[in-house]
Amino acid sequence: MGKRGSFGSRPWKGLSRQPKKVRWRSGLAERYLIDPMSGELRPRLRTLFRHSLPLLLVGTVLLACNLPFHAGLATTPAAVANQPTGAATLVTSPARSNATFTTAALANTSTVVATLASGPAGATTIPTAGSAATGSGHLAISSSYPLQVAQGMVGLSLTASPGKVWIGSVSGTIEEVDSQSGAFVQGISLTPGTAGSALNLYPITQLRFDGQYIWALAKPLDQNGQASAQLFAVDPGSGAVVHQWDTDSPEWLGKNTSRMSPVGEFGISPGKIWIDNHVIDTQTFEVTKISMPGSTLFAYNGRGWMWMTGDTGGGDNLVFSRNDDPSQEQSQTRWPFFESQETGERFEAGISDPLVLAGDRMWIVGGTIGNKPTHTLDAYSADLDQLIKEKGPLASVPLTADPQGSRLFMAGSYLWLLWTQEEKIGFLYQLDPQTGATINTLDLVGDQGRAKGDVPRDIATEGDNLWVLTTFELLRIELP
Repeated sequence: MGKRGSFGSRPWKGLSRQPKKVRWRSGLAERYLIDPMSGELRPRLRTLFRHSLPLLLVGTVLLACNLPFHAGLATTPAAVANQPTGAATLVTSPARSNATFTTAALANTSTVVATLASGPAGATTIPTAGSAATGSGHLAISSSYPLQVAQGMVGLSLTASPGKVWIGSVSGTIEEVDSQSGAFVQGISLTPGTAGSALNLYPITQLRFDGQYIWALAKPLDQNGQASAQLFAVDPGSGAVVHQWDTDSPEWLGKNTSRMSPVGEFGISPGKIWIDNHVIDTQTFEVTKISMPGSTLFAYNGRGWMWMTGDTGGGDNLVFSRNDDPSQEQSQTRWPFFESQETGERFEAGISDPLVLAGDRMWIVGGTIGNKPTHTLDAYSADLDQLIKEKGPLASVPLTADPQGSRLFMAGSYLWLLWTQEEKIGFLYQLDPQTGATINTLDLVGDQGRAKGDVPRDIATEGDNLWVLTTFELLRIELP
């Protein structure tokens, strides 16, 4: 092991972490504790789950996921053991006709959201209904496909494969959508209980396609309201669950029977899945344990290194691990490239804030620290050899609100920022991948949509279109 800050060191090991603060929600959820980082539910009174109506449980879980309450869902099935499983249940979507192509009604506003701090001027006002206001090209919703929310089709996560779009629901199904027609083809049920039953709560919080399997992260609640995390590898052709991992099982946790932080998201690199201090080989399903920051988010740099942001217990919240040998890592308490030579400002990667590779640059949502902290979207060289020589970001975009939990995505030739929280919720930004300049801005849901709880959940592309999942709709946007 090297010295602190040298190759192979782990600066967060041995450091005590304060428990993450939790907050109470009003209404039905005031009886429950909601973790603000993971969205997981913690019951204040365990007996409430045993004796209350299933409908109350449904409403509470949806509130925990920041979703509007709708009747028709239900109790959580028992957790499945960590073992390979057979084919999942294929469910043909009942009473679900092909959605009519519609154009979403968008609201007018002139709020300036992001300005470019370095590079060409990029201040952009949010456009009027249905189209982008400034910059080259045209940005608009071409089609919308309503979800059958009343029947339990509440979407939480999204991914795409050639010719297909896949939606992860709150009831434990992966819904297959034909990307040409928008038709809902079938549902793959991941729940261990009876498929298609009226009462299922098995939220699928993340979906990703790695070229072979659909990887699904589900966070069901047990009878005491405690969330667990289940990871699935699903064959998109047959619908079979090829393998499943229970992240609360003794085999997964090992000697550490308690968690320092809840399971957040997983990352994908060539041949590997990264999650919760474990790396899974996508061919052999062999699992390797390594150290990761808490509440980790991931981005592969295309050059053999996985970037990880998260709680390191102090320092700059950024760690690098080799893809061919994840035990080899680089970490420092203070990275030199996080300090601007021009202004003297100190940058940092945000905890639970997104990052994404865009060409030769890695974009990270973070900010400056000091007496007047700011929120920024910053670009750094994706090449580690070049990165270590740099002083400060290559480009920096000041943000007017905290984008924690929002989606940063690369599709086509552009960088995309999907705002899923705070006062900018529901807006999609098309950005220049080199400078971060705002090219176009689109309000996806409008003021009426925000008022009824129709908010963006996830974003994906199958190559021809940008797809955005909201609470009530699946939106198609043609890539410029």
